[in-house]
Amino acid sequence: MFNNIDFIEILWEVFRVSLLVTSFVFVMMMLVEFINIATKGFAAKWLSKGNFLAFFLIGLIATTPGCLGGFTAVALFIHGVISRGMLVGSMIASSGDEAFFMLAMMPKQALFLFVFLLFYGILIGALVDKISGRKCFLGKECVDGIVIHEVEKDNFKRSDFSKWSVFRTAFLLGFLAMFASVLFGIIGDKEWNWERFALIFSSFAGFLIVLIASDHFLEEHIFHHIVKRHILKLFLWTFAALLIMEFIKIQGPQVEMLVKKNELLAVLIASLIGMLPESGPHLIFVMGFINGIFPFSTLVASSVVQDGHGMLPLLAESKKEFIKVKIINFAAGIFAGIFFMFLNF
Repeated sequence: MFNNIDFIEILWEVFRVSLLVTSFVFVMMMLVEFINIATKGFAAKWLSKGNFLAFFLIGLIATTPGCLGGFTAVALFIHGVISRGMLVGSMIASSGDEAFFMLAMMPKQALFLFVFLLFYGILIGALVDKISGRKCFLGKECVDGIVIHEVEKDNFKRSDFSKWSVFRTAFLLGFLAMFASVLFGIIGDKEWNWERFALIFSSFAGFLIVLIASDHFLEEHIFHHIVKRHILKLFLWTFAALLIMEFIKIQGPQVEMLVKKNELLAVLIASLIGMLPESGPHLIFVMGFINGIFPFSTLVASSVVQDGHGMLPLLAESKKEFIKVKIINFAAGIFAGIFFMFLNF
């Protein structure tokens, strides 16, 4: 079963992706806190209103190809900025790394699918907030969400550029290392694509924030909050989840052969596989649709439920919230798949 399997290569690839996820989420958490403080809480208050424009903006960010939009939405949710309904909507809108593949292989159907996922996500997310109330995640690690301390209300930038603290020096060197790692293909894709440019931009943004932020922001928000409470746990859970997924893929059955003659079963299995926090399995249904094995209803169901690696940061923070969002999206995926099945898509 495990013959000719290069375990060292698997471990290295899992480590690379885990480092990528952790690095990007770290920058997103920094940006969330810095922008909130710079706008004196306006950005967080506007998003927390949960109106259509806020839903649309978060969904649009999540719709962008790759997992980065999903990471951004999760970072906002973890810090109590957006509601569970908005996170549900953004995860429905997200198609993970397969979005690049679909745009290349089936551009017309992909654009139709992305538009549907965006507005379907807004609808389902709004229903979740309407039924259960606008609930945000304020777990043990972030009981206050994003906090603006009294000392930084009017002074969140550094005033003395002649002093370089240990925190600032360490973070600057860290972001330089991240920039170099992305540049030379150590983390992230080795090809120059949209995702690699986004990582270059995020590492530069992180470097800039560390360069201009106050010592208080670096110590309290970045080190004591993000690094000590989130990052190690995020990396370890991401590494463990991706490693498990690699072994599942090695032993996994050929799903196409099981379901190609039963559309309802295909919708159900596509939704079940979409529960996995991994991009790869979704490609089965993308390729199956392109090759005429699966109908569009199966691709829709899979796309609604799966969100690539976008939910891994939430799995690290709260298994309970992770399961809640996945169950809601599973039900939404089944419903959407059956809907398109009856439309004979």
